[in-house]
Amino acid sequence: MRGKQPDRPSATKSRARGGANRESARQPTGAGDRRKSSQVRAKEMATMLSGRRGTVLALFGAGLLASVVQAAETRLFAEGVASPQSAFSLIFDGYQTDAVITHTEYTLVLDPLAGTATFQEYYQEAGSLLLPTGVPGQFVNTGDLTIEIVPNTSSGWFDPATGDFETNDLYAVYFTGDLSVFGITSPFVLPGVSRGNVNDTSGDYSAGEIAMIWDGEGSLPPDAPPEQSVPFVYQCTVNAEYAVTNGCAAGGGPCLGDVSRDCTIDLSDLGIVLENFGRDDFLTTPRRGDVDGDVDVDLSDLAILLSRFAGGC
Repeated sequence: MRGKQPDRPSATKSRARGGANRESARQPTGAGDRRKSSQVRAKEMATMLSGRRGTVLALFGAGLLASVVQAAETRLFAEGVASPQSAFSLIFDGYQTDAVITHTEYTLVLDPLAGTATFQEYYQEAGSLLLPTGVPGQFVNTGDLTIEIVPNTSSGWFDPATGDFETNDLYAVYFTGDLSVFGITSPFVLPGVSRGNVNDTSGDYSAGEIAMIWDGEGSLPPDAPPEQSVPFVYQCTVNAEYAVTNGCAAGGGPCLGDVSRDCTIDLSDLGIVLENFGRDDFLTTPRRGDVDGDVDVDLSDLAILLSRFAGGC
């Protein structure tokens, strides 16, 4: 007896199945392309993100480096000390005359990483000098002196290993006497070189001492030919103590708007700004009303001062 044969698919089922296979074979390749395209896009996205991640890391590193460099710049606010005494000496036409320096304040900006030193601000008060007129026994009194560094004229180097520094500067010397016989009016601008040493007693530039000498030479009258002028040399010895400046509350340094340097923003500051309002010459310093440090006194300086008026540092 023959075994039962397995059922054969009917012709209808075969045609249906064959039709389905043919339909499948005739289908467009869009679905596959879409899958392939998705994979490509995924790879491209991964590459892009990887590149962006590198860019982000690079930007982060650059920002971090900029922060480190910025942090390396230190502003030292220094004030003169009573001992050892600071003095201003002038040798004019072979005659030496000296004046006691009664007050000194300055901000020295050091960058140990870049190896630079700059005076951001310099202010000094000294007694009078006697200048010989060329007639035996006759002298001209300069009157009391006020000395400032001309804004944006200071530049130099700093060695963090030794604490030594040197800057080249222009000094504006204000005097109260009549020096017209020598062909000069107040202020008289002198080129000078400062050489000093920062003794960082704290180890982090938060406190210490600065010993400095700045000197230079010239002739009077300043525009006269050599045979009609008198040469002079000068030297200023300055001893000071410093702290890191961050306003009067931390280190005694200047704060924004306190142009009179009394740690209070009041009528005295307003008076200085109004007295110098409209001034824009190269000698315009913060003490003469330039609150924002752009070497002029205008509405922006007045606005900053008024916004901080009646406040402290």
